[in-house]
Amino acid sequence: MDLAYMTGAIGDVGVSFGKMPLLLGQGLLADTDKYWNGAKVTFGNKIKMQIGYARQADKKNYFFTDATTNVTKELAVTAAYLKDADNKSASDPLDAQYKSWAVGFGFKGIENLALTGEYGKNDVSNAKAWITGATFRQADYKKVGSWNATAIYRKAAPGFDPQYWSTPDATYAMFNEDSSVYFALDDIRGFEYGFDYIPVKNAKLHLAYGDMKNYAGTSKNDRSYFVSSLLFKF
Repeated sequence: MDLAYMTGAIGDVGVSFGKMPLLLGQGLLADTDKYWNGAKVTFGNKIKMQIGYARQADKKNYFFTDATTNVTKELAVTAAYLKDADNKSASDPLDAQYKSWAVGFGFKGIENLALTGEYGKNDVSNAKAWITGATFRQADYKKVGSWNATAIYRKAAPGFDPQYWSTPDATYAMFNEDSSVYFALDDIRGFEYGFDYIPVKNAKLHLAYGDMKNYAGTSKNDRSYFVSSLLFKF
């Protein structure tokens, strides 16, 4: 099973546990739609907090937290942190790969236009990354014929996201079968162009093309991709 989790509340504190998705900040550190086995709590009004501990496919335990606050009605600011366990025992020789932080924003103060941006660093590898994007209009599952177009720029140094926890669409598309390497937000730079359309109620057609190169800008080498999907919401 990809997802199997429960969400509830104890007073003003939200509680979730099980196999769940994870989104931190604007998605630079983690933007996955499944496979996080763990628990988290959410709380806060003016500053919304998320704190949790979970296990992933690489068999490590991760601590994560993020905070979101609305500076104005149109502008939200985010801060996020992700750290994995530093396992160096003989039975589990995996070393820490993440001690990462990011700050970002989301702005919706212009009609039919949403802007996002985020900058981050992985202190383990000293690798930096940033993303910025714009979405024109908004596809609505309830409105047949509605659509949106997006343009996103990504740039990440080698070692920023070694376990590919960011941007799932790009991750799946940029799998190098020969070396089992993903390039979603690791050693990469370039633009992604996307289009969403609602052909019938509760269904969305998603198309995206990534014109990507390595961080140095010298080679594409399995980094360009095309994604198409039809999503149904019930």
